[in-house]
Amino acid sequence: RSRSQLELAVVEYIGWFNDSRLHQALGDLPPSEFERLSLSSSLEISLS
Repeated sequence: RSRSQLELAVVEYIGWFNDSRLHQALGDLPPSEFERLSLSSSLEISLS
C-alpha cells in the first residue's frame, strides 16, 4: 500500500469508529452521538 492509501484507510476507520460503531458502555450509541447529546444536555443544565 502507498502512504496515501494508508492515510485514507485510517481516516475511514476513524470515521467508522466515531460515527457508526455502537458502544455498549455509552448506551449503544456511537461516540459522536453520545458526545453531542452530552453537550446539549450540559448546555440545557447551565442555561437553567
